[in-house]
Amino acid sequence: MPTLNSQDKPVKVAYYLRVSTDDQIDRYGIALQKRSLDAIVASRGTLEDGKTNALQLAGEQYIYKDEGVSGTIPLEDRPAFARLQEDVVNAPDGEKPFDIVAVYKIDRFARKLKILLDVIEFFEKYGIKFISVHESIDTSTPFGRAILGIVGVLSELEMETIAMRTRAGKEEAIAKGVFMGKVPPYGYIKDTERRLKVLPKEAEIVNVIFEKFVVERLPLQAICRYLEDNKIESPGVTAVTNQKRKGGISKKSNPFFWATPMIKNILGDEIYLGKYYYNKTKGRKHLPKAEWKLSVYRYEAIVDTITFAKTQTLLENRKIFNVVRHDDKHIYLLSGLLKCACCYNPERDKNEGMQTLHGEPKEIHKGSQHYTYYYKCRRKTTAKTSIRCGSLPLPAEQIEKYVIERLRELLTDPKAVFNYQLKLRSTEQELKRLNTDYDMIRRLKNGLPQRKSNLKEQQEYSYITSKELTEKLNALDSQEKEYDGKLAEWEAKISETKLDEGYIKSFEIFEKQYKKALEDINSNRETLQQLLRMIVDKIVVHSRPVKEGDIIAGRKTGDQQVPYKIEMKLHLPQEYLKLLEAKANEAWVNRPEEFGDKNVNW
Repeated sequence: MPTLNSQDKPVKVAYYLRVSTDDQIDRYGIALQKRSLDAIVASRGTLEDGKTNALQLAGEQYIYKDEGVSGTIPLEDRPAFARLQEDVVNAPDGEKPFDIVAVYKIDRFARKLKILLDVIEFFEKYGIKFISVHESIDTSTPFGRAILGIVGVLSELEMETIAMRTRAGKEEAIAKGVFMGKVPPYGYIKDTERRLKVLPKEAEIVNVIFEKFVVERLPLQAICRYLEDNKIESPGVTAVTNQKRKGGISKKSNPFFWATPMIKNILGDEIYLGKYYYNKTKGRKHLPKAEWKLSVYRYEAIVDTITFAKTQTLLENRKIFNVVRHDDKHIYLLSGLLKCACCYNPERDKNEGMQTLHGEPKEIHKGSQHYTYYYKCRRKTTAKTSIRCGSLPLPAEQIEKYVIERLRELLTDPKAVFNYQLKLRSTEQELKRLNTDYDMIRRLKNGLPQRKSNLKEQQEYSYITSKELTEKLNALDSQEKEYDGKLAEWEAKISETKLDEGYIKSFEIFEKQYKKALEDINSNRETLQQLLRMIVDKIVVHSRPVKEGDIIAGRKTGDQQVPYKIEMKLHLPQEYLKLLEAKANEAWVNRPEEFGDKNVNW
């Protein structure tokens, strides 16, 4: 072993070790890098005494390890390298913690030339050299510094070339249906070709979740409780039991625990429409949806488009699921459902829509602490809006009884029930036929990327000419557009049929769970409020000018309007809407025997 006679004391060396992805851990693991650096230090000879190594590790504290960190990340964002810089900068004047930094390979420092130049600049500023084992570069010589720059350029070029090939290969694989995520979403599993296919047991639960949210209008937390009460295993558990991912299940955790974010993620994921979006992140940053990419491949859908669209609308307006209580703790059954037509101007209010009538108490006699309750338009209070509504407050008890009586009639019509049963059978048959046709079109469309790939391969081996390739690819592009049109057409048909099916389920749930609740308006007002929101879309209140003979309490003004007619819009099929139309939308006036009592005046 050679002796370095020019040195009278060892040169102190620090190690910088870095790994990023799992495959690099196998190729350039921390242990492998350290062994290589130990070997290079030992191979640099000894001092004059022939015993002391010319290069020595400065100390265990000067082994800097960045694990799981990419070589493209800036230096200041790497924990270990940031600590290396701090040790150098904070050292006392004239004292360096080490003289050389050793790395296994230059790309352990950086995969971008700019970052590598930043490293060189920092080391030169503080008089520190570095050694690369793999490239045999020593920056203590001019030649070593020149070679370093060249290697840096080549390293960045190699990285960009690999990245470009990786992106192209990924795009082609996704177009053929390959799912790039590590764990398939709940409701799906990967087949042998890494495509998603429906997992029936989980897909059934996905449909239950959408049904509970859209049809029954249950809040997210209530859906979680339902799943837990019925012993439905959570996605994290089924991912292991269905071999979607490796690992075990914690014995301490509740396997049936569902958190509201799980439900929200399922309800908002377009994968259940068969649509696979990728390119959702850049580095560690989440990109806006406008920058996502949609795969041309269509997986089998679990949810129809109309149900999904209604779900997104409900998610944006989740407050409608909450039980509405006011400061007086009274539950207003029609809160959020009553809309005022009196002050509505289609041109002026085209964006805002009709104003909502909100509940408000009124003490019957001052100091009695006994109240009667009203609904009044938000525009009655000029402090909240510059537009004043002249419609008089609507007595809550009377309008609530009126609406509930109309809904009770819905459940007592045997003709309507019979028609529903017939509709259910025909709907199931039609849905089965539509799904079969849709699945055939979807499979034909999904086969196009592979056919295009086969044509390119034929041209590469001169089985067809470039001109023939272009013509055939254009023909397949036209065919793809045709399939897209057919898929959209069939999706609309399936959604309409599903809509009828959803209405039928609404009726069944309504009849089984809530029929008794309608018998007594004061029995369980929370349940009644939930029921009304499930069945009623909105109730438009129409008003008319005050007539001679109208009894109006309090101060009278010239712009007052008397509510006289309501128009109910229901979440029900047309058969029922027609049956209720005459009754639900009939005109009514404030007759004492029907809507008023001695404590309620206009």
